[in-house]
Amino acid sequence: MIIKRNNYIILIGIIIFLSNCASEHEYNFTCDNTLSIFINKENNTYRFNIPIQYIGNYQLETFDLLPSNILIGDYNIILNRENTTIAALLNTASDEYGKIIKGSFDLVYLEEYGIISTSELNAPITKSETDNTLNQYNINIQRILTDDEAKSIINEYRKGNINSSFIIWYKATIDNEFGEFGISDDFILNNEHF
Repeated sequence: MIIKRNNYIILIGIIIFLSNCASEHEYNFTCDNTLSIFINKENNTYRFNIPIQYIGNYQLETFDLLPSNILIGDYNIILNRENTTIAALLNTASDEYGKIIKGSFDLVYLEEYGIISTSELNAPITKSETDNTLNQYNINIQRILTDDEAKSIINEYRKGNINSSFIIWYKATIDNEFGEFGISDDFILNNEHF
């Protein structure tokens, strides 16, 4: 009788262990059907990255993120200056397709959670009259998810709510002209299996 009871206890322990292993999936999410937003996982933390690119014969002088959002299924993730990191890189010698002709990218703007540590967007850009290269600004907006937000998007994925979208609103000054702009796109949240 004691042997049977111990066998049952061991069997129940194995079942509990296996059910816990089965419920703890590794999620490696991707944003499919778009090139406008990316998600990656680093150190068990999910990060959304939204790139914005400007290429032209002009200067981007200011950039201010306005309240924006990412919608995963029915779950809304708010983006604002207090919960994002915004970095802007500049190369002053690109062609119209974004190919770097000379030089490299320099960090000209960095804002982390509402605190600006680098702000050189409006620094003068000097070029000779015969220089036909263009300025290329690569701006990245990064939103790191909290554990609760990560659990919420995992729950949306498990429910099959994978149709997603985002909209980013921002103010910018380009060659002394101020404007409000928006970028939006639809995407599908997918889990890459290894």
